[in-house]
Amino acid sequence: MRWPSTPDPFTEAKGYNGPVLLLRADDDRLVDEGTCSRYAEGYTAPEVDTIAGGGHNFATLTARAAVEEKTAAFIKAHLVRRHLYGKHDPAAHCSGRTDL
Repeated sequence: MRWPSTPDPFTEAKGYNGPVLLLRADDDRLVDEGTCSRYAEGYTAPEVDTIAGGGHNFATLTARAAVEEKTAAFIKAHLVRRHLYGKHDPAAHCSGRTDL
């Protein structure tokens, strides 16, 4: 019996062209900044941000609040953009992106 190969997250990232938010804690011991940067390279125009503290799981209340705030703002910005402009988003036109 042959086991299926493990998916490569870097290759998988290249197949998605929609909006992406990547958050990493500055004290994450599992995912270093270089890995996060390599992952971001697979996307068209990711938004990348660093959260102070919290470790890999954003385990402090302050870090979780920051994650929630940044995630909500990201979702709101992209929902509003899609609602206002649909497929004719001027930001997509200027950046060459058509997937926003």
